[in-house]
Amino acid sequence: MRAHPCSTYSLILRDPSTGWIGSAVASRYLAVGGAVAHVLPGAGVVHSQFWCCHDTALVILKDMAAGMSAQNALATAVATDPKPQKRQILAMDIQGRTAVHTGADATPSHAQIARQDFVAAGNTLVSEGVIGAIAQSIETSKGKSLLLQLIRALEAAEAKGGDYRGKQSAAVRVIQPMGRSWSDAILDLRVDDHPSPIEELNRLYGLACETGTPPR
Repeated sequence: MRAHPCSTYSLILRDPSTGWIGSAVASRYLAVGGAVAHVLPGAGVVHSQFWCCHDTALVILKDMAAGMSAQNALATAVATDPKPQKRQILAMDIQGRTAVHTGADATPSHAQIARQDFVAAGNTLVSEGVIGAIAQSIETSKGKSLLLQLIRALEAAEAKGGDYRGKQSAAVRVIQPMGRSWSDAILDLRVDDHPSPIEELNRLYGLACETGTPPR
């Protein structure tokens, strides 16, 4: 299995009224969006972080596509992963069911939260409060566009200290639910290398609004 270290914090959020699913991640790591987030049409979203393993993420997505819940798909993948202690994995299926696994070797501080339509986790954090700040931001930003909720959650995490090594990249993605045209479904904003990546995401969000791109 291909694996490499990618310490980070991230979240997956679903709007139950529309079925849209949003993914957000930030890290002191180059191009974290491409390293962590994985999606599959009609299945859901998986984030593989700490020691990223794309193969494990794809196994989870495949099982969710076959009808397995996020919890069962994640448990099955972790049971067969040769290094589960090196993984931090977040999963959400298309119905908004969630699951999260944090391996025993995850760099402190680390934390996780999982409930219907929302899951967040991180490692190499200033404190466990970083993930708590994400959860609180989601509660207070209800009613805003899904993309804006994701960016605000990353801002809240960063305000709490975020990744203790600093900051370098961030990404947000919004996907449509099953039954919509997948080729037109993804709104994907990535900042791969920037001194203030979340601020740059905010700028890109503003451009999307100005140009008429649906901010969701």
